Amino acid sequence: MSTTGGSTDWGNVVRETGRLTWYLLLFTIFISLIHKMIPTVWQINNIVDLRKHTGIFCWILALAHASAEMVKRGISTDLSAIVNASFSKDHGMVFGAVSFLIMLPLFLTSTNFAVRKMGYVAWKRLHRLTHVAFVLAAVHILIAIYQSTGEIFLRTAGALTFYVVGYLIVFWKHAQERKHTVTTPIT
Repeated sequence: MSTTGGSTDWGNVVRETGRLTWYLLLFTIFISLIHKMIPTVWQINNIVDLRKHTGIFCWILALAHASAEMVKRGISTDLSAIVNASFSKDHGMVFGAVSFLIMLPLFLTSTNFAVRKMGYVAWKRLHRLTHVAFVLAAVHILIAIYQSTGEIFLRTAGALTFYVVGYLIVFWKHAQERKHTVTTPIT
């Protein structure tokens, strides 16, 4: 924890918890994408199952990130002020807040019990919202950094670009496979 003169540097806590949250979200999203792009690589297959655990930890870090931001602003005990700050356009917080809210049901259903109760298909549909949370988190970061520095954060923009291009490739491959399956006569 960063301290300055005996007091906590909440700005640094916000930055570092946000950075850790983003890196875990990147891992969670990109391990799935890479697995879909090159499913035959056994090393990737061995770490795909870590997504559940990184997703859980990601939400916990996002909670710490949001909490530190509210403490930094001096509004941690004022629910009305928290809601107003979270859904303001200030530093793209609305995108971070919506991403966080999307991640809440994902966090709550990241158990085998939830999969059994919901059924795998419903659980899988719900957990596809991870992609929406990822995009919103990226937009949150891009706006926050742009508003504070006037520059586009190229690493986040690059990650978002890789994500979009990667999934376009995956969808194109699946479309080609379906097209081949439909047009190939059965002998």
